[in-house]
Amino acid sequence: MERFYFSVLIIITFYILHSIIPSIKRQDYHLNNNYSSVQTYVLNTSGSLYTTNKLFLSFSIDSHQIRQGLSKPSLRNSELIRLTSYLSPGYLRIGGIDADRLVFKEENSVLTSWLNINPQDTFNMSEK
Repeated sequence: MERFYFSVLIIITFYILHSIIPSIKRQDYHLNNNYSSVQTYVLNTSGSLYTTNKLFLSFSIDSHQIRQGLSKPSLRNSELIRLTSYLSPGYLRIGGIDADRLVFKEENSVLTSWLNINPQDTFNMSEK
C-alpha cells in the first residue's frame, strides 16, 4: 500500500512540475566533447525508514503563486483532483513569505469537528 501512495506522489509531483515549468532544459556534461556522464539512482522500496504521522503536511502551495493567480496547475483541474484523491486524507498548506501578509479575522469560527482532529494532538513528522 505504501508503494501505491509513493507512486501517486511521484506522479503528482511530475504533473505539477510539468504544469509550472514550461520547459526543462536538459544539460549534458561533456568531457572533451566525447563523453557524456550518466548517473543511475536506485530507490529501495522494500521497506520504510520512518512512518509519517497521519497529521503531517501532505503538500504546500506558496501564497505568492496564489496572489499572482494560480493558473498552472489549476486546483480545479479534474486530473489533478483525481490524482490527489489517492493521497486522502491529506493536508494542503498555504505558506511562504507572502503568507506574512495574510490577515485573518480573530474569532473562534473553526469547528474542530470539521477538522476530525483533537486540538491537543501534536503534529510530528514521524511516528518512529
